[in-house]
Amino acid sequence: MSGPPTAGTSEAAQTPTGIVPPTGGGHSGFLSDVIVELGFASRETVEQAVRAARSPGSTVARVLVEMGAITEEQLARATAERYGIDYVDLAGFEVDPAAANLIKPSAARRYRAVPIAHVGKRLLVAMADPADALGVNDIAVMTKLQVRPAVAGRPALEALLEALPLDAGRWEEAPEPEGETREAREPAEGDEEDGAAPRLRQERDELRSELLRATAEAEVRSKELELLRAQLANAETRAETAEREAGDARRLAEELAAADERAERARRALCEMRDEAERERERAAMTDRELREQLDEEERRRGELEGRLSEVEGAAFAAERAFEELRLAQGRMRGALRALAEPDPE
Repeated sequence: MSGPPTAGTSEAAQTPTGIVPPTGGGHSGFLSDVIVELGFASRETVEQAVRAARSPGSTVARVLVEMGAITEEQLARATAERYGIDYVDLAGFEVDPAAANLIKPSAARRYRAVPIAHVGKRLLVAMADPADALGVNDIAVMTKLQVRPAVAGRPALEALLEALPLDAGRWEEAPEPEGETREAREPAEGDEEDGAAPRLRQERDELRSELLRATAEAEVRSKELELLRAQLANAETRAETAEREAGDARRLAEELAAADERAERARRALCEMRDEAERERERAAMTDRELREQLDEEERRRGELEGRLSEVEGAAFAAERAFEELRLAQGRMRGALRALAEPDPE
């Protein structure tokens, strides 16, 4: 691949093949949400990964990869989309050895980042963690170029890191970080002859000591960075878990509100049923009073009829007795008449 393009050429026109620009300017949500939006995994699978990622040092994205739910390349695509930067497919990308050799392999492995091409006036750097602002800044200082980060899949990036330097014969032609160039230079034999060797050796020793201190500081900063990355991963996992739990709480609150509304509707229906039952009871009570009044009237009328019947029966009994007395009187009368009609035997 050729070196940097000529001035005036737009960066968009110089974007190499194999670079996938982001669809937007980044996402404020979680990486797992971006994975779902891109269709790499379902929401249910992500929820399962969230539950599995609650152990320290584990992230939802890493759990999804270990589960086989997404690939490393899909994770890199989602990471690039989340931060609003390019994704680079190293399998189909022609890496520029001159760009890759702008920093030493040890520095590239320390930052897990490799310059792969010049794009416009900026240096395209493939890396696994675009949130590593320290690595981006250090590479910019080493190369004296503006860095354009791009996310690459971890396996492809690891293979590229192992292959560094891509062209050992061209390493000396590549610019090195300030301080390291002079340290790498050894004094020539002629310098010792003109008396400059002691000064150069002293300068070399000072630069070597400074380099050792810088290396030690870089190692400390690298360890601090790894610790910060782990803390950030744990914080993101806790934040995602809290977000899921908050979502569950919101859904439960909505379900509770719906249940309260259904209970309120049932209560109103019950009140209406009670009112209707009360009205039915009142109507039944009125009907009962009317029936009782009618029954009392019937009882009164029956009492009157029974009284009249008793009177009629008493009159009938008296008439029967009078008739019987009349019949007896008639019998006596007939006997007297027969006695008068018969002649006296004397």
